[in-house]
Amino acid sequence: MSVQEIFSKHLPRVEEIIEENCDELHKFVFNSAILSIKRSQEDSGTSSESLGMEFQENICTISALRTFTWEMLHIGHWNKVAIGQRINYSLATFLEVFLNLQIRNNPENLIAWLEELDTGILLGAPILSQNGQDILKTCASSISEEISLRQEPQSFPMTCKIQPSPSHGVTTRKIPIDTLELPSIQEFREKFFLPQIPVLIQNCIEHWPARAKWSDLGYFIQRFGYRTVPIEIGSQYTESNWGQKLVRLKDFIDRQFISRKNDTIVEYLAQHDLLNQIPELQEDIRIPDYCYISSPDNEVKSEVEVKIWFGPWGTVSPLHFDKKHNLLAQLVGTKRLLLADPKDSEDVYPFAGEMLSNTSQVDLENVDELQFPNIKNVSFHEIILNSGEMLYIPPGWWHHVRALSNSISISFWWEDKIQSL
Repeated sequence: MSVQEIFSKHLPRVEEIIEENCDELHKFVFNSAILSIKRSQEDSGTSSESLGMEFQENICTISALRTFTWEMLHIGHWNKVAIGQRINYSLATFLEVFLNLQIRNNPENLIAWLEELDTGILLGAPILSQNGQDILKTCASSISEEISLRQEPQSFPMTCKIQPSPSHGVTTRKIPIDTLELPSIQEFREKFFLPQIPVLIQNCIEHWPARAKWSDLGYFIQRFGYRTVPIEIGSQYTESNWGQKLVRLKDFIDRQFISRKNDTIVEYLAQHDLLNQIPELQEDIRIPDYCYISSPDNEVKSEVEVKIWFGPWGTVSPLHFDKKHNLLAQLVGTKRLLLADPKDSEDVYPFAGEMLSNTSQVDLENVDELQFPNIKNVSFHEIILNSGEMLYIPPGWWHHVRALSNSISISFWWEDKIQSL
């Protein structure tokens, strides 16, 4: 099925969503665009010149409406944005790209339309087909596949050499955390999940296709290189010069792994739901059965969030805790983690205020004991997480993470309604 056929297939459902969710202004603008598309697909006798002018008018109108909606999405806190605004943004994205495909359907423009769809996926709300598929993601996948077929396959094995790294200025416990080889569900639940004790798990993810596929950066470049992703700029988010921007995946990979120089600014594809944005990647991993464990009387099963951590050596997640259970799977490369018990929370000096209350003010690689004297009272576990291993980090456990080599990790987060903080 061609790209245009896939868009056309979803048009009736998009009309239903417009009718169910949009105000009169959006309905008028969106339905005018749909009418133009339908006329172009029929032998209506309308001249191509007339249709072209009508398409351009609709594109300009929808583009202006989409820009206005983009502004509305960026006013105030993201969590407080009305869902209707995000639906409007997704619908406007779908129709603007569809209109452009009708009059500029050539390979050179597909990359631009894919970028627009990714922006809609990242900022909009899911608009679902009758069978529950996200329409924007389906359309983006079709364009991405079309582009990838025109790319020459190349191989860029990821270099995972361990790089020199700063030592940490804190004490560590002499007794390491437990290491188990593929524990049973019952053993994991009784000995680690319920008492909330960290554990290192080995030989659990060797069968994942990602273990082989993701070690070659050419796989990402050839298949998904023109996808737009959000990256962090700077080695850690507590730095004053830290920032974020949207980039093409292939450009990020080239800068950080293939053409990286000593003075290259660190970029990090961190804590992003990439496998949700690009569903094809979900075929490369498996959600561990451990993620479906809950407390004895808890009948509420939360969804498992899957986040990627994809970056060069030297990236750092400062000392922080998560409110959910976390299985951190190391697919490629090596990381060093320092873990501290929740009972030591006061002595790690969390930031004041809601935004960073789960993050410590202490830089564990450059400890200022004059400013933070109680940090010396905290005992830390030190774990070297190697490729193919998983680390269970219970809710509330403080952890500092440094990539000792180029690295790709996956976090599986799930919530236990009774035990979660």
